[in-house]
Amino acid sequence: MGQRILDSQTLLPINNVALNNNKGISCQSDSTGNISHCLFSDNDIITIEHEGYPTISYVWEYIKKQKHLLFRKKIFELDEVNITGYGFNELKHELPAKVDQIGSSWIDFHQPQTTADALGKSGILFVQRSQMGGGSPTIRGFEANRVLIVVDGIRMNNAIFRGGHLQNIIRNDVQFIDHIDIISGPSSVYFGSDAMGGVMHIQTIDPPMLSGEKGVIKGKVMARWGGANLEKTIHAQLGFAKKKWRFLTGFTFSHYDDLRQGSWIKSSGDSLWRRNVYVERINNKDSVIVNPDPYIQKLSGYYQYNILQKISYTSNKGIQHKLNIQFSNSSNVNRYDRLTELTSDTLPRFAEWYYGPETRVLAGYNITLPKSKWFDQSEISFSYQYFAESRHSRKLQKKPMLNQNEQVHMARFAVDFWKKIQHHRLQFGLEGIYNYVQSTSFYKDIVSLDETPAPTRYPGGGSHYYTAGLYLTDNWKLTNHLFLQVGGRVGFTGLNASFTDTTFFPFPYTSTSFNHVTGSGNIGLSVHRNWLNHFTFMLSTGFRSPNVDDLGKVFDSRVGSIIVPNINLKPEYTFNAELGFEFKIAKQALIQVNGFGSYAYGLMQVMPFLYNGLDSIMYNGEMSQVTALQNASYGWIAGASAQFIWYPVSFFYISGSVNYTWGIVRDSADWMPL
Repeated sequence: MGQRILDSQTLLPINNVALNNNKGISCQSDSTGNISHCLFSDNDIITIEHEGYPTISYVWEYIKKQKHLLFRKKIFELDEVNITGYGFNELKHELPAKVDQIGSSWIDFHQPQTTADALGKSGILFVQRSQMGGGSPTIRGFEANRVLIVVDGIRMNNAIFRGGHLQNIIRNDVQFIDHIDIISGPSSVYFGSDAMGGVMHIQTIDPPMLSGEKGVIKGKVMARWGGANLEKTIHAQLGFAKKKWRFLTGFTFSHYDDLRQGSWIKSSGDSLWRRNVYVERINNKDSVIVNPDPYIQKLSGYYQYNILQKISYTSNKGIQHKLNIQFSNSSNVNRYDRLTELTSDTLPRFAEWYYGPETRVLAGYNITLPKSKWFDQSEISFSYQYFAESRHSRKLQKKPMLNQNEQVHMARFAVDFWKKIQHHRLQFGLEGIYNYVQSTSFYKDIVSLDETPAPTRYPGGGSHYYTAGLYLTDNWKLTNHLFLQVGGRVGFTGLNASFTDTTFFPFPYTSTSFNHVTGSGNIGLSVHRNWLNHFTFMLSTGFRSPNVDDLGKVFDSRVGSIIVPNINLKPEYTFNAELGFEFKIAKQALIQVNGFGSYAYGLMQVMPFLYNGLDSIMYNGEMSQVTALQNASYGWIAGASAQFIWYPVSFFYISGSVNYTWGIVRDSADWMPL
């Protein structure tokens, strides 16, 4: 076949690669990557260019001697990229929203240990951590259940996503990620509830594509050791494609030892973070042990394993069926901040405080229909997810351990359509989601192993949480350089919860429910000219409906404080305006600047509350101040971000980013930080 240009990672041919000499002669590779038809002189210096790959130059005589030329994708993409975060492929320059992409090349280069590490190292957003086995992303000042995690088009946020810090993002193995689209700003039109600060849409790897009539087998094995936590990871994947079938199987196991923290102390206050003592059970008794190395975060290690299975079949009529199965599980993960709490006697408050193994199962089935008279593309999807998590805590020198266990069953059905009518690209669809939450709890004597009842974290009789939504968007190409996007969504949210056991809390009710109608919209402009300038302006709204964690939870957020249910909660909303500007210098550097302002209404804030007329009650042996989630009056959030990437040469880059966010909220009387 002659000389061919292939991708170094996929070994697939690269089409439309441009080859030019300094005499005005040029040619392009064909669909098989073949360039043997190009007519150059042996001494010609050939410049080879393709979007997404570094520009390189070779002498034609050298190229002719090579059977294959392997190109490696850029770590950072300066040219046009496809964005899949909205379900169907979109060109980035046509979108008014700020969308950043973390690709597989970037992940391969930086080798992040977890998905939280990948997000944090990108500089696009901030990741908070209370323990090594965690990672809670923050987008534009919003965190936890105010930002949305989507995996292969399926929302991961469930009915018990809380408002504090969440570690669910790391249950998605970074080795299985093809790319992550990070959408900054409200995105509720497409995704519904929780997409207030933004969306992290994780696209996992797919089975290999066919590059001809022959079958394809691809595999990958990776082992990694090192880091401040002595990480040990092994990953393997095997893909196969032949005719109408494609398969992919993957497995990852990661083990992390106790984390070593930095020892450079800038001030006396930093010494508080040293791990001076820890607790071990010796001879059936809690013993406080002096840590020989206070910079080792004792009991912070954990392990996790992930399994991925994908099967794809395309019928003779062009109908594609996809089965997507994912499984993840972890060991116990100690809550490090609680284990380092000290009493007035400078002794650890807790002997044990850990999250039990966190299990996640995802089973998704997608049907993609070919182009028809009515739709250019349409997709029907079904999915089921199962989540199991638990919390276990015991105070120092106490025998009873509190065990709280939660299980969530989550089912989803969605239909999405795409249609181009002249200069309009319409996307519309509907979605329905159902969550069932079962919560159990008990005290267990660690000596006698006797079990006694304990208060459940969520309503003990079970909780039903359901949402439905209908959306429509129009991407209107006004000119070759000007694009207008308009969209809207109307939805419904309902919850039913049953408090079957009022032994620990004499609720004035045995069940509670609510039903809310929600709505959101957006309008934005995108101006794009000659690949050099990209200007965007967007107005958008986002919302978050109260979930089971908001409405039905009883727990201690800190010692001496308790959060109780508030049946009067309503959805919270944000109204957002933003500007963006992107400037590219030749094909070597890119500068991106964005600014936004948001007005948030009805924000759910934890504030002092009266329970049966009391501002303090006994909980878990402590007199605790009563607080509850309440819809605060309003708040303001504003911020700006800047990013730059510079390739002085094709194999070397310099990048940087800065983000600033400011927010305040007003309760009944005062302004306070959000």
